[in-house]
This record gives sequence, structure tokens and C-alpha cells, in this order.
Amino acid sequence: HMLFVDGGNNKVGIGTSSPTETLTVVDSSSINNGTIHLGGASYYASISQDAVSDGGVIYNSNAAAGASHGHKFHVDGTARMVIDGSGNVGIGNTGGFADVAGDDLVIGNNIGSHGLTIHSAAANTSSIFFGNDGTNGNIDGSVQYFHESFGTVALRRSLVFKTAGDNTRMVINSSGNVKIKT
Repeated sequence: HMLFVDGGNNKVGIGTSSPTETLTVVDSSSINNGTIHLGGASYYASISQDAVSDGGVIYNSNAAAGASHGHKFHVDGTARMVIDGSGNVGIGNTGGFADVAGDDLVIGNNIGSHGLTIHSAAANTSSIFFGNDGTNGNIDGSVQYFHESFGTVALRRSLVFKTAGDNTRMVINSSGNVKIKT
């Protein structure tokens, strides 16, 4: 095991004698190629590189048997985003949502105003897609906003609702007129 301090360049190497960053951790004998472990034996968090799958970064939290912990991102000492043990994400809400069918992503905490912005270029769309593995493939429906330079002139700045795949069912155009396909 090796700890190397390059005092002249303010770099520390663990498992390497040639650190490239302020702290470089290398473990070529591990599938994670250098893991930083924070905490004790039962409760801990670790950061490592996934050298087996895709080279991505793995953020892992481990709890005692039976407990389910996730990741908490704090700003000024307060949790602002949480990914819980089930994979649900809360932004501005760390306590979940009463309806489990709608708690995969929760924005807000029932205090004040909250929102979600989808910001796209003028020649594109902003979209929310609904999908499943059924007969329509991955896309079963969508809500799309056609921006000012996208598509035909008649559809620009329109809100388009689609179901059963890519079938337009309703359009609200920029004048507020509603067209419903029956």
C-alpha cells in the first residue's frame, strides 16, 4: 500500500506515486479502480469509478441490514435534493409524496411557489413523454410545445397533446384556439 505526498505540487497519491490531481486514488486490483470510503463499517458512503460497465462514477451509500438510505444533496446545511433508496427523486422535498404513483419525481414542499422549466431552442420542441413496454413501443403519449421556428407555421407556438403513440389528439394554437381530433 502506498501513500505519496508531492509537497512541491500540493498533490497526494494513494496507490500511486504520480498523482495527477490534488488527490488521486488508484487501486488497480479492484473492479472499482480506487474507492473513497467515508464512515464506519455499518454506515458509510463511497465514491468510486465503475471500470467494469461504463467508466462512470458510482456514489454508494450503505446502511445497516434492513435500512434504506439514499443520497442527499445539501446547500447551506439543508437537504435540497434527495434520491431515496427506491430511486425516487425529491427536489425541495425530502419527505416524499402521499400518492406513491406520483412520487418518482417530486418538486416542491407545499410552501410557496414551485415549478419545472423545459428550455429548448426556438427551432425545437419542449416535450413530456409517457411510455410503457406495450403495443405502442416506448412512447404511449406526449405533451409537446412547438416553439416559434419549429414545424409548420400553423403549429408554431402551439401545445400539442398526443396519445396512442404519435397520434395528435388536441392542439392549442398560439391564438388560443383548440382543435380536437375525434
